[in-house]
Amino acid sequence: MSEKKKKIIILVGLIVSIGLALGVLESVLAPKPNNNQPKQPSSNVYDQSSGILFVVNKKRPLPDGYAPADLSGPLRKEAKSALDSLLSDALKENISLKIISGYRSQSSQASLYSSYVSRDGQASADTYSARPRYSEHQTGLAVDLGNSDGKCDLDICFGQLPAGIWLKQNAYKYGFVVRYPEGKTQITGYQYEPWHLRYIGKTTSEQINNSGKTLEEYFGLPPAPNY
Repeated sequence: MSEKKKKIIILVGLIVSIGLALGVLESVLAPKPNNNQPKQPSSNVYDQSSGILFVVNKKRPLPDGYAPADLSGPLRKEAKSALDSLLSDALKENISLKIISGYRSQSSQASLYSSYVSRDGQASADTYSARPRYSEHQTGLAVDLGNSDGKCDLDICFGQLPAGIWLKQNAYKYGFVVRYPEGKTQITGYQYEPWHLRYIGKTTSEQINNSGKTLEEYFGLPPAPNY
């Protein structure tokens, strides 16, 4: 082989080697996609369903078929523990309360809502009952309470009884708020319900109690009077 051909072969080999080296270097230095980068939060409040600070109302439904994973009887575990303390302390002050309703599945809420619509018509039912997927009871963080004697059960007059007054004054100390307070129907979309409590934790419940705001107002959400 002539010297000229040898030089050409060596030159071609060098060019190929340099090309391969540059390709490897580019591969090493090129930015890699970060698969561990946190996902951007969705507008759906239930992307963080393990927490308690969220709002369900006529504008913010639950995912279809949603059910909390940590139910303990009528409520989620944390809320049930707080409720036990509330009921025990109330009894010490001669306030005897009973649980009327806690967690309700989507199918249970659908049946209940349908019965109210059949009885009173949809427009009326929507003022006091949530449609399936729009009910706080499905979260496992809401509870309806009443007097042990049944007086004024699920009635506005409950708020004028010692039990209703005690709850209004003390529920926040246990992490609960009266979810649908008097005079806030145009914001919450529901009539005054002094018996309906929502668990949101002590820190937030104290802030809401001091401010007099609804959850919608506290979280800066728009009013939700209609579906």
